[in-house]
Amino acid sequence: MVLEKVGFEIIIRKKSAVLMLFTPVIIITVLSFMSPFNYALFKFNLFGEPSPSRFSFVLYYFVVLYASVGFLACLYNFMRYSRTLQAKEILFLGIFTLFIGVSQYYSAYSNNNLYACVYLLSLVMYYIALHEDKVFIDPLTGLNNRNRFRRYLSYIMSSQSLRVNMYLTYIDIDNFKSINDNHGHLTGDLALRTVAEAMREISVNSKNFLARIGGDEFVIVSSHPTQTDLKAMIVRMKKCLNEKAKSNFSDFTVGFSVGTTQLNIPYSSISDVIKSADRNMYRQKQMKKQGLISDSGAVRK
Repeated sequence: MVLEKVGFEIIIRKKSAVLMLFTPVIIITVLSFMSPFNYALFKFNLFGEPSPSRFSFVLYYFVVLYASVGFLACLYNFMRYSRTLQAKEILFLGIFTLFIGVSQYYSAYSNNNLYACVYLLSLVMYYIALHEDKVFIDPLTGLNNRNRFRRYLSYIMSSQSLRVNMYLTYIDIDNFKSINDNHGHLTGDLALRTVAEAMREISVNSKNFLARIGGDEFVIVSSHPTQTDLKAMIVRMKKCLNEKAKSNFSDFTVGFSVGTTQLNIPYSSISDVIKSADRNMYRQKQMKKQGLISDSGAVRK
């Protein structure tokens, strides 16, 4: 859960990563089943209570391993997102993960109930995290929703230094209504998820903030040294979306129109930058309908 929460969900979906993460669990399970016969992990004393045996030390190693991996993942992302609203949440999650690991190790070593209290607290925190996801996460695509987008954009716009080299990109799927009408809403939902996957893929190694703000509209808040770099990101996304759409759909393509605006505009408000990006996106969509530009955004002669 920690790795997914701090943005490693794409990595942990890989089979090799899943195998590495669950190997300690498999080892502990096998040793537990063997213990009643050869006392591998534990043995029973005269009172019928389990006590440590010859391989009990692996429990401590694996506790340290999981706690360390979770904490280092949080620390890496804290340094990566140090100038964003997510930094405080990630730092708290990392400290709490380390606290759980230390308490579990200490409880097992000194035979007290500290870990039981920490475990109960972690369940409460997990419930809060699930509730937060319902409030701030779009259930269809897994991206941030409009609520978190407004909150994040407000944070960026509140500081002149944070707005430097920051851009808002508005994305709207072309002819989405016809996809729903001609191919059904389930196919339309798949088209939305395909766009979200393309957004994630081009943002794996960046600090982009991704959100679906309603219907077929998406946004990206990203940092680029120049507008050329911003355009390069959009080109990569269109290429990625084309590849994914070809594998998911055989009888139609999925395209989108974009509108971008810089956040570092003097005296601009949240509403101003949103309207500016939306207006630029709508202009591109109209030019496509009029045949002035191609679906790729190139000007037709």
